[in-house]
Amino acid sequence: MVNTSVGPAVLVTGVEEIRQRVLAAAAAAAVEVRVAGDAGELAAGPEPRSVFVGPDQVALVARSPALGRAPVQLVGMATDRDRLCEWSAALGAAVIVLPDGVRWLAHALAGDRGRSAVSVLGLLGAAGGVGTSTLTGALAHLAAQRGLRVAVVDLDPRGGGIDVLLGLADRPGWRWPNLIDADGFLGDLHGHLPRLDDLAVLSHDRTELVAPTATAILAVLRSLERSHEVVLLDLGSRPGVAELGSLRAMDGALLVCPGDVRGVAGAAQQLRSVDPHVPLAVIQSRIRPGALGPDHISRALGLPVVATIPPDRGVAADAERGDPPGRTAGKAWRRACAALLDSALEVRHDRG
Repeated sequence: MVNTSVGPAVLVTGVEEIRQRVLAAAAAAAVEVRVAGDAGELAAGPEPRSVFVGPDQVALVARSPALGRAPVQLVGMATDRDRLCEWSAALGAAVIVLPDGVRWLAHALAGDRGRSAVSVLGLLGAAGGVGTSTLTGALAHLAAQRGLRVAVVDLDPRGGGIDVLLGLADRPGWRWPNLIDADGFLGDLHGHLPRLDDLAVLSHDRTELVAPTATAILAVLRSLERSHEVVLLDLGSRPGVAELGSLRAMDGALLVCPGDVRGVAGAAQQLRSVDPHVPLAVIQSRIRPGALGPDHISRALGLPVVATIPPDRGVAADAERGDPPGRTAGKAWRRACAALLDSALEVRHDRG
């Protein structure tokens, strides 16, 4: 008779340091973990709810028929990153590097790393110069400061590269030319991209301008959402067909609109190119004396205005220094961004 019960998560490794760190995280998350010294012990007991594999056992686990359908996470220390990344795509597994990834490990142990826990949000500008990239960078940096694993995807080839905005222009890592032919599941991209702690960035390359296909964009998004808690897309103000098509893969989109008549007209024009099934809300930027109010903008566009972002000189100064947006911004700007992040992660408004 086949045992169809599902047991606790299983950790497969003989590395003592990894075993101790995973068990400590499991105890903190109040979840049970069964330790298997090698891949052969996977078959002992019920099918595991999930499998965590150390670098010493990853090749054997990949060939084990006992693996079944349980989701797999690869876990190790910083010196194990390259080896684990090599097996990430083959196993469809995220890579958790300790000790920095302990929060990520806790989420995975608790079983809340399913698709529903991920927020994939696009930011679209009603016109050029409304601060779409700055706001994308600010939300990403703020989310990372909260302990979330974040990825930013630059889909604005004429925007100069969002890695510049985040102070990562000189960091090594993959840019879009490395992923132009991407297809299918790519594994955990986090370790391959330029990053600032838990914030990873896929940007355009200023030396080689390429336009990713819809297939490549979808492959990147599907891979990033498997290994990140927040994925933000900077669509710029003139997205192409491939970029607009990617909106269907998102949980929602935010339209950045200035509070003037021309800006609202541009936003209305932009909406005509967006699939009506995409959950969408509006952010009002560049608030000035005499600007249209949120109620006026909401009625004109038929969408909720979820935030108003005040102007701030410190934000421009951050950009000039290559610092992440908002590092020297005033309290009003930072509060507005924090409130927007809270609401943006819950945006599920259907335009009907």
